[in-house]
Amino acid sequence: GFSPPQPALSASMAILTSLRSMASLAASLLLLLACIALTEAAEAGEAALRGKQFSSAGSGLPFRPPTGVCIGGWLNLEDWFFSGPEGRNVMSLNKAGQGVCLPPLLPHADEPWPSEGILVQRLLEKHGAKQTIQIFEAHRHSFVEDSDLRKMGELGVRIVRVPLNWVAFAHALTPIAPSVYGAHNPAKDSVVVPDPFYAKTSSFVTIPLDWLKGVLIRGNSYGLKFLLDMHAFPGGSSHGTFNGIWPQAPVFWNSSSRVGNTSVSLQTAGLMIVQALVDWVEGLTGPARHAVGGITVMNEPAHMAGINGWNPPFARPQQVLRWLGNATDIVMRSSLPSSGVKFYMNLIDTAFPSGTFWNTAVPWWNDLIAENARPYTVFDVHWYTAWAGAGGAIGQVPEGVRATCDQPIEELRKILREQVRGYAEYFASKVDGLKACSEFSAGTNQDTVLACNDLDVTGAFIDEQVKVMSNYSIEPFFWTWKMPYGPAFQRGWSLKVNAGMQPLPSPYPCSLARASTWQRRDTSTAGGTGSVELVI
Repeated sequence: GFSPPQPALSASMAILTSLRSMASLAASLLLLLACIALTEAAEAGEAALRGKQFSSAGSGLPFRPPTGVCIGGWLNLEDWFFSGPEGRNVMSLNKAGQGVCLPPLLPHADEPWPSEGILVQRLLEKHGAKQTIQIFEAHRHSFVEDSDLRKMGELGVRIVRVPLNWVAFAHALTPIAPSVYGAHNPAKDSVVVPDPFYAKTSSFVTIPLDWLKGVLIRGNSYGLKFLLDMHAFPGGSSHGTFNGIWPQAPVFWNSSSRVGNTSVSLQTAGLMIVQALVDWVEGLTGPARHAVGGITVMNEPAHMAGINGWNPPFARPQQVLRWLGNATDIVMRSSLPSSGVKFYMNLIDTAFPSGTFWNTAVPWWNDLIAENARPYTVFDVHWYTAWAGAGGAIGQVPEGVRATCDQPIEELRKILREQVRGYAEYFASKVDGLKACSEFSAGTNQDTVLACNDLDVTGAFIDEQVKVMSNYSIEPFFWTWKMPYGPAFQRGWSLKVNAGMQPLPSPYPCSLARASTWQRRDTSTAGGTGSVELVI
């Protein structure tokens, strides 16, 4: 039967119960302290992330975050961003191009693609407009996500440069061909439209402007401003895979539309596009308008026209500067400068005969911009050491470079510092007023197989460039934010990778569909419908 507890046993049980209560209380207290510690650590980590320095992944070497970063390969495609594991050259050398994918819906192209316009044309002919549009919409919505904007803000980036293809404002060409460029709603619709000159070989998918406005609003919520950069124009205004029509010859400067009203020059079409950009920004309100920090009317105007052996050159400095002056007038007559939107004039020395750039461009700029406009106008010149060769490039093979990647970090830092200081000193000595370098990278060689891939080296290079440019009041923009489908380029060209913010590889594959059987096209052809002359 049941026996009542003895007094001694009752006392022991009371003590045991008390001890259990104390242990439970202690455990709760320890848990609370642990939570507080974790919270403080997280807050400290976030504060450090937002600070002026950030440690390169796996290196412990701090680098100062650049003021700006570019989002290349998003709204203006370049083939090397989508070259998969076989990508090698920053500037494609083979006219077939290096592009082998456009994830997530095009993980495997049938053959390499060289530029956006030719890719769209091939997809259009094989899959039709609907599927082509879906491929581009999937790319645009997945390539830059909300977390990318948040991470840029956390890193300390203040302004994001967005390279835009002219097709974002294709509706501006409605007066040239109403049924071609005026049949869609530019705020809402993605449609396929042809290049006005290369109408049979190069097409593009329009960019819904309401969606782009939403990107501005989201970025603004993370403290970001945006520099809207017109990166490519009808017919190609520069030579390179970013021009939209490569390897076809750039004809923007000397040709007219072949669509609709063929009396309209491509230069005039370009001014229509600039006007549409300005009108759109002027029409923005609230956070979207506040998010626009600047505009660039043309990226690298006539790049390579002055040095690439063109006979005759596809553009002459007088043509280029005249058009840029007309585009500047459009901006200056608008309300943008007075409302805090800066005007960035990007120029490149390769558009000019060797040795003439500064003495031609700077006096022109000084005459163009009134003294009272200097607080909101910016002279912008890109700088890379990847093409410096024996004068400054660093690589894996001693031949043709200044140093090799395995030399001590401080030796490499000194070389890199000398290179960027030479650029910055000369720039500052020539140009008064606001200055920017809207493209620089950590790439030490344009051949990524030979470039330095040690994050200690690339982190040091970023740090030196940001420090030196800032000392000379040059606003630095890193090219580029991310390159998930060009893994060989990531360490030299992805700020996200160097910042340790992209720890995992892309979930989408990127390679040719039949890499083992595909035969390279003859280099004299391009597009999906037969031969195209490369020189017009």
